[in-house]
Amino acid sequence: MTQKFALLHADGTVQGFLSDDVHDEIPADAVPISDAIWAEWIEHTATRRWADGQLEAFELPPVEIPPPATITKADIMARIDALVALAQSLPDDTDNLGPAQS
Repeated sequence: MTQKFALLHADGTVQGFLSDDVHDEIPADAVPISDAIWAEWIEHTATRRWADGQLEAFELPPVEIPPPATITKADIMARIDALVALAQSLPDDTDNLGPAQS
């Protein structure tokens, strides 16, 4: 019968899975798990961890999404004006911005 193993991070979340029918060497710190635990862990990888010898569910902390930045027409026009001023400050020999000539 095939034995599955879990490699764990320090917090008990899974780092990876091994199976003795595929992997010749199983690290000593790998945790033997049943097919049922493996299947549940695969299905809920982000919300399961190994604690006190069993698989436990845990809640992920909520993700705080910042509101999108707002750009006004005045912001865009100010950026355009700044770029135009920069372009006008360039010397005349930079009119052709193609590849450098050697």
